[in-house]
Amino acid sequence: MLKSIETSFEWHQNFWFKLSIINTGQSVIQDFKLELDFEGEFIKVGRESPSHPILAENFSTDIRVYGNTVRSLWVKPEERTLVQGDSYTADDIYLKPEIGKECEIAVHWRLLARDFEDEGKLTIKIQPRYHKTVNEHYVTSMDELKDETVSYSLIKRPGNRGWLGRVNYTNKESDYTFE
Repeated sequence: MLKSIETSFEWHQNFWFKLSIINTGQSVIQDFKLELDFEGEFIKVGRESPSHPILAENFSTDIRVYGNTVRSLWVKPEERTLVQGDSYTADDIYLKPEIGKECEIAVHWRLLARDFEDEGKLTIKIQPRYHKTVNEHYVTSMDELKDETVSYSLIKRPGNRGWLGRVNYTNKESDYTFE
């Protein structure tokens, strides 16, 4: 019998979202794609990807990444026609913010189509939630007393890695309280 070994894994702080496009105009939008450029204090943006190379064969997404940047993406849907009143929702996108920073991320978007072009800006407000941990140290003299320090890090949760590379956490999200 195989027994998995439990260890601690960083619980990533990725912010996942989807973008929707609604054709509110009077004409059909054909052969469109959407370019996204992100600006602000963050580590990177990306798309959902398979957790193991075995799954890559059957995995597909409409989100494309550029090979030379972690600050831009583009969306190329399979069905590239959007009739009046119809909508399209892109697959999952993630944004990895810097740890412990409250900030605003600007998303400059540009819709390119056969007979139509539009652009604009969206704003994502990052407001981190913190799981507070206090380390108390007892000292015997005032010379040993140090100033209080605050540091930020990712939460390490106990778990084990499944056969496809995914982490199976052995505790619950509800075990943590956030401020």
